[in-house]
Order: sequence, then structure tokens, then C-alpha cells
Amino acid sequence: MAGGVLGCTLLLITLNTAVTIKPACRIRITEQGLRLIRSEGLRFVAEELENIAIADLSGKEGPFHYSITGVKITDLDLSTASLNFSPEAGLQFEVKNSSIHITFQRNMLYWLIQDVGQINASAHGADIWTVLNLSKSQSGQLKISKLSCTASIARMHAEFTGSFSGF
Repeated sequence: MAGGVLGCTLLLITLNTAVTIKPACRIRITEQGLRLIRSEGLRFVAEELENIAIADLSGKEGPFHYSITGVKITDLDLSTASLNFSPEAGLQFEVKNSSIHITFQRNMLYWLIQDVGQINASAHGADIWTVLNLSKSQSGQLKISKLSCTASIARMHAEFTGSFSGF
């Protein structure tokens, strides 16, 4: 009988302990962790953008017909990026003075005038600033409560090659 009472007591203590422990974990973000996330995140973004498949675009506006095909990112520079955490603002991602180069084929027709060829375009001095405001849900889970993003481009360049014909 004493063994049964002891067994029931241990079972109740175990159940009481199991009920009061919240199934969660705490994560502390350190400066070293942010540096790792930044370097791995930039590597991931660069790889994904180099291999991204951008859909072809075509359409018609009155007598103007157009198609843009084979869009490819040929160069991407995100070398001056930073990732910071602020308890007030959240997770801040900033890229300064970045650049991107793309190439694509064009085919345009306006009445009897046709323009066919390739465009090599680039954007330089691009600045991107993104903030993810982090908060907790009622159950204590981390959630993004607000996302803000601003971007600017200092200059763009486009080089057209191909043929232009009419009549």
C-alpha cells in the first residue's frame, strides 16, 4: 500500500511539473549571430538571384505589340550590406551602393515598324532599407507585426543592340 501511495504521489508530482512547463525555447540573438546571418543571407540571396527564372512578358496596347524574353541577372553586388537588431525597431536590413546588371531580348512592333534585339541594363547606387518589426503573439510565438521597405537607385544605364526596320 505504501508503494502505491508513493507511486501515485510521484505520478501527481510528474504530471504537475509537466503541466506547468511551457513547451517553448528562448533564443538570444547576439552580434556574432547577426554577422553569421548576414553573411549566409547575402550568399543565399546572391545565389538565388543568379539562378532566378524571370517570366517572359508580352502584351498589346492598341497598335503597339511587345515581348520581353530571356531576362537574366548577369551581375549582382551586395557587398555593403548590414543586418542589425534593435529591441525598439526590430530586425533592420540595409544595403548601400549596390548594383545589378540584367540582359534580355526585346521584340516590338508598332504598325509596320519593328524593333528586335537585346538590352543590357544596369542599376548602380541602389540603396535598400528594410525593417521587420517583431512582436509576440498571444501564445508567445514570434511574429512579424509590420514590414517596411524603402529603396532608391542613383543611376541606370541601358545599351540597345539589334535591328530597327519599317515598311
